[in-house]
Amino acid sequence: MAKLFPDATAQSQYVAELKNILGEFVDRSGLFPNTLVDGAAEYLFCELSGDGKFVVSRRAADLEDAFQTHLRQNSFTEPFTKSVRAVNRDPASALLLARDWVEAFIEHRPDTTDEDLE
Repeated sequence: MAKLFPDATAQSQYVAELKNILGEFVDRSGLFPNTLVDGAAEYLFCELSGDGKFVVSRRAADLEDAFQTHLRQNSFTEPFTKSVRAVNRDPASALLLARDWVEAFIEHRPDTTDEDLE
């Protein structure tokens, strides 16, 4: 729908509702700064109204591959998986834990950019 009617009123209403939902979530969880809500709502609307496949940047895909390789090469795939599984009943905790692992990995890479850390 967004491709055919990019300025449709419905699109604006959906994005506004997503902003409200995401804003409440961010206020409640404190997982992300409120400054990301508007962009996240726009992105999420585009993803949800697309073809069902989430878009991943080349850099994100490369980092994910390098992270998985690093875990395998250092025999940490199982400890990582177990640690995330241990808190998977609390999605916010699981997200924070996974984010901590990935941030630690990214911070120690020689090719890390400021954008990688955002």
